Amino acid sequence: YEMLTGERPFQGGRRLVLLQVLEDDPRPPRGLNDQIPKDLETICLKAMAKSPTRRYVTADELAADLKRFLNGEPISARPMGRAERLWRWCRRYPLAASLMIAVVLGSIIGFAYLSRLSTWFVRETALASVQMEADMLERINAYYSEEVVGRLDWKEVEVTHEYASTQNALPLPATFTIDAGERISEGTSGMQVRLYSDYPWRENGGPKDAFERTALSELRERAAEGDDDLSFHAFTEQDGQPVVRYARAQVMKESCKLCHNSDQRSPKRDWRVGDVAGVLSITRPLESDIARTRSGLRGAFALAAGIAVVLVAVSLGLLIRPRSKID
Repeated sequence: YEMLTGERPFQGGRRLVLLQVLEDDPRPPRGLNDQIPKDLETICLKAMAKSPTRRYVTADELAADLKRFLNGEPISARPMGRAERLWRWCRRYPLAASLMIAVVLGSIIGFAYLSRLSTWFVRETALASVQMEADMLERINAYYSEEVVGRLDWKEVEVTHEYASTQNALPLPATFTIDAGERISEGTSGMQVRLYSDYPWRENGGPKDAFERTALSELRERAAEGDDDLSFHAFTEQDGQPVVRYARAQVMKESCKLCHNSDQRSPKRDWRVGDVAGVLSITRPLESDIARTRSGLRGAFALAAGIAVVLVAVSLGLLIRPRSKID
């Protein structure tokens, strides 16, 4: 080591040198002279390794490796890997190692929690939003049914689902909601609104996909069991984009039963009050909600990441810093 570097591997008083010999590794020769060949540094450090299992077993093995180096052949010694250096550093500095491990694990757990919190927040907010939208549509329908259609003289103004092709006519309440849903679905928000039934009055008025069929079946079962919660939802993807799909049962009322059961065009004429006649379905995109939530949490992520990086950098700095010369 001294022939390569011009310095002894450990310096100081006897007690300090003895302590270094027992506990510290010498500074790599190339840290003092970068002209030293890497293989020669590896041979030197292997010969000085503290663990007997890492040292040359005999002087002949050391001589053989030196000859390989001189002849330009591959040497048998291998430099200490990063994993081994990390393990030895952890054993030497358990407090710093514990801090680094705690920071890394704490950061991983914190990021995972924030990610889950973000997902939970988006879903809860979106679900509350579609519930309010369903309430709004039902209240508008009830207002139209009671305050508009309910005040008409049906002998003078016809109320029919074929109002578009009939003069002096207004749509039935269900038809009003269906057509209003189509207008809403044509907007730029991406929200889709449908009122459907498995006994539709118009073409394409039945369930269109697995979710709508499942929702109708599930809500009918709940209504038959007397369950007060007649809503059904799922978080899924549509056209590759995350959405929440919400369905609410439309229960047959006394004021609607007579019309459905007496009209010859009705596909079902034995409705009873309380039957699930149809489902109000709302599909709401979540992409913008996710973007807003991530934007709001970006500061928390940045702060946590900054603290973690600083602490890990300090710990790693202690691991990889070169040893200073001891006077």
